Amino acid sequence: MRYIRALLLFKKFLHQGEAMSQTDAGNNGAGNEGKAGGRKLSSSHLNQITVLKAMCAAEQSSPEPRQYQINEISTLSGLNDEKEVQRYLFILEGQKLVSPYPEGDFTSKVWRITPNGSRALRTIARSGTEHTPTAVNS
Repeated sequence: MRYIRALLLFKKFLHQGEAMSQTDAGNNGAGNEGKAGGRKLSSSHLNQITVLKAMCAAEQSSPEPRQYQINEISTLSGLNDEKEVQRYLFILEGQKLVSPYPEGDFTSKVWRITPNGSRALRTIARSGTEHTPTAVNS
């Protein structure tokens, strides 16, 4: 049930990106927009996916969820701004794709990807919704 909820939230997340890109149709995708599978995703959405990808890269080699320091996530994702990374982590946590450690401590500098986050990232990769996003500095 949690998996279905996470997928529904992620679908809503993608729909919001589509709606945001439609309001920017006159921009022709210039600037901070990326085109993906016929949809445009905002730089915020692309950076959230980049953060998830950075956290998931080492997860594939270990069955146990790995814990990451915010500065490590910042380096792995290429964003190099810990406050922005923390902002993206809060957004992703609201969708149950990542969680702080210890659970519920939002002042924590330690985060981990949830099983729903790993599944969502695999779903994105299979659907071709994104073209390997790289960090987009706003």
